Amino acid sequence: MANVTENLRRLWLANLYAWKDALAYRLDFIFLIVDYFVFPVVNFATITIIYTVSSGIAGWDYYQAVFLIGLIGLVRNVVRYAVYPNGFVRAMQQGTIDGMLTRPYSYLVMIVSNFGSKTCIGAIISSIGIMLFALPHISFTPLTGLAFAAMVASGTAALIMFFLLLILLSYKYFSGGNWVNWLLNTILNANEYPLSIYGIVGTMFFTFVLPVSLAVYFPAEVLLGFASLNYTVGVVALALAMAIAFHRAFYALFINYASGGG
Repeated sequence: MANVTENLRRLWLANLYAWKDALAYRLDFIFLIVDYFVFPVVNFATITIIYTVSSGIAGWDYYQAVFLIGLIGLVRNVVRYAVYPNGFVRAMQQGTIDGMLTRPYSYLVMIVSNFGSKTCIGAIISSIGIMLFALPHISFTPLTGLAFAAMVASGTAALIMFFLLLILLSYKYFSGGNWVNWLLNTILNANEYPLSIYGIVGTMFFTFVLPVSLAVYFPAEVLLGFASLNYTVGVVALALAMAIAFHRAFYALFINYASGGG
């Protein structure tokens, strides 16, 4: 328990100092936050136009689609806040990560503490705003809301660990991995609409190969009434199992990390 507490304290302090460092250049930081803030708003405007000029997406009304847009923006930017692939890869290439490995903290905490993109907070705020805009028009119970939160949390954990593992694999075999940032954006963009448009094959792909559906599509289905609460148990169990598996593989790779800085 003491070790967990110390790691949480480290995570809190690292984020606190990262924010202080970023705010040292206030004007630049504000512009970046505003820039990120706009992206979910553009997606919101796009879906609004789609539903204005057409019947929209089959089986989904306007507010349900808007909620999904807000949720994907939230998950995308929470993942980015936790780990920014370009910065992590650069630290391994230059060897600047080496000193961190001598400290008595969890490797995962060290990486999440130091290689996230804090400017994503702008997009997180606008995404939450979009979800809150749609929420009064969605019928759900407190129990359904709790199930939704559990699914999003476990699915996002699995997604973060998936990308961390992918970065390490890319670094190990290709001495790079900046392309992972492109992949992150691509697969999350592909999930801005209900996975039903991809059919069963697409849904399986975005669950077992690129596990983004565990954090976005399945939780949305439960909250919006497209799936029963029993569905929740299987999704949360799968997400946690994948998160644990990805974490173990990540740890096994990271303890054998070879510095690119000599």
